[in-house]
Amino acid sequence: MKIFFINFTILLATLIILIGVILNKLKNNNQKKVIKKIVSFELNNKNNDNNKNNAVFLTNKTPKSPLSAIISGVDKQINNFLSPEEFENEQKNNPWVKVYYQVIDKMVAEGAIIKPYNILNIKEHRNRNSKNEVGQWNYCRHHIDEIRISGAIFKEHPATSEHYKTADAILITFDQHLFLHYIIVMAQTTYPNNGMIVPLYSFFKDADKSFLYWDKKVQELCQKYSVPYYSDWNKYLTIRIRLD
Repeated sequence: MKIFFINFTILLATLIILIGVILNKLKNNNQKKVIKKIVSFELNNKNNDNNKNNAVFLTNKTPKSPLSAIISGVDKQINNFLSPEEFENEQKNNPWVKVYYQVIDKMVAEGAIIKPYNILNIKEHRNRNSKNEVGQWNYCRHHIDEIRISGAIFKEHPATSEHYKTADAILITFDQHLFLHYIIVMAQTTYPNNGMIVPLYSFFKDADKSFLYWDKKVQELCQKYSVPYYSDWNKYLTIRIRLD
């Protein structure tokens, strides 16, 4: 059985914006309303071999109200970003958070550059930035705070969107970007956490091929940076991709 991911992150980012607008209106009008309808996604994956496979939204736990769980998760991540000391205290025993910052330090030692996102100009630091074998730019920017808040929320939510523009980012290769997001997935500190599938899916048009490419790069860089590799790490993805 295969469970395929198509483009849930973009849909969820849109949902986050709508939730923010709704909550702001409720707050301004001092009204309390109960949202009874739950948004559900049934995503169809059409590939060359079989166009009847479905992508199913899975979580480790099934909440009574998925929409409430999403709102709660968004609020938690916003607090993680706005209160970094609280996040660090909560995650002090999370080895993957430590690994994340250790790897970033190693990347900086290798020549990676950290600057505010809006002034980190790739062309200023990398003379040639061509596209790689999967149609992505070899060099890209990664927000360091994405260990505390999902990029989809960070960029789109009214409470954090302005911070997104000026927060520190690191200039790294696309492969390193995939690797950092493996660590984020293993840390289980953000939701959604499967955004790196999106650019790969745009190339492969197939979710399992996209994940296998991501996994291949993860294995290579786990060895390079002496980071533990777990073959079942896909179970921690927001959208679980199961290959068998």
